[in-house]
Amino acid sequence: MMQQPRKRRKQLKYTVRETSGGSGRSFQVPLLKVQSLNDQTSHEEERAIPPVPELPQEQEEKLVEENAESAQYKNSWSEIQHDFVHVFLEDVCHDEQECVSCHGPISEEHIKCNDCGAASYYCSQQCCIALHRWDLNPFHKPLQLKKINNGKFKYIECFMNIQFKRPSHQCITQRLRYGIQVYDHLGRMHNVSVVTCKCEKEAITMFRYGLWSSTIDKPSILFHTELLDTAEFLMLEGKISLHAFCQSLRWRNDLTAEQCSTLYTRLRGEPIGQYRFFKHQIRSTYTVSSEERISNCLACPKDGNIFISLDANFGLVRKKGSSAGTYLATPNHGTRMFWRHQMLSHLPQVQVIR
Repeated sequence: MMQQPRKRRKQLKYTVRETSGGSGRSFQVPLLKVQSLNDQTSHEEERAIPPVPELPQEQEEKLVEENAESAQYKNSWSEIQHDFVHVFLEDVCHDEQECVSCHGPISEEHIKCNDCGAASYYCSQQCCIALHRWDLNPFHKPLQLKKINNGKFKYIECFMNIQFKRPSHQCITQRLRYGIQVYDHLGRMHNVSVVTCKCEKEAITMFRYGLWSSTIDKPSILFHTELLDTAEFLMLEGKISLHAFCQSLRWRNDLTAEQCSTLYTRLRGEPIGQYRFFKHQIRSTYTVSSEERISNCLACPKDGNIFISLDANFGLVRKKGSSAGTYLATPNHGTRMFWRHQMLSHLPQVQVIR
């Protein structure tokens, strides 16, 4: 007996007319779907928002006081925001200013030095040179107000011929070197002259003036020691690379791409490495002779102390290139941290415990 197919129940539909678009067309939606949507909407409406718990009176008063203090602090800054602009414009106008050297009135094309102070003006270049010598503020950047086209004025960098010399040292082999580039403690570039002699290496002579040389003999680029200190602290604490440090100096001091590239190529490698080793020598008060390093065995010490090396970070990045990461000289720290394999051949074999 064949089974008769079941008749499908007629589904009730609900006619909906569209009026928002203006077309007036109508379409049908199943009635069950409309009912489910209505039930869902009704349940959501019945689901009331839970009431906010009332805070104790003491906590509510404390919260109101904190909000009032925060609003007062914000309003105090907003009240003086425009005052900073007015003070800056008043300083630029330089009305009723006097020379800090001779205390006379300043001229229209005066000289201003922001490194000397906020209100440091000079009436002439002679007064400016009197307070900017090789032994007094040699790396300041004075600006002179010059008249340009259309009657406008603009601050232009004032040329300062700084000459470094040692008055207490007299030698017949002294000679004057011109055109040496110096990056000061802020990363700004200067052109200076230095008096050198054959009594010592030129790198030692430059160091007497607080400058670190890029090379030992006849250095053409020098770095201020405070600039190298800043680079070392940022590399250790901020974990930034030397390249990123030089790039930040470029944007801060408006250096050209060529000047920034020269700064990086002359600073990386030996110059920054040798300076960091010099700082290590100054900070370290413990020195060990080469004989003591070889005679005392770390595996079987005679004095009862034993040194155990648990692990070393051999995953450090090492640059591979023509000059990066390769040095012809012996390690600066000697065998303080690592021994050569030839020095370990005579030691007894020990069992490695993992």
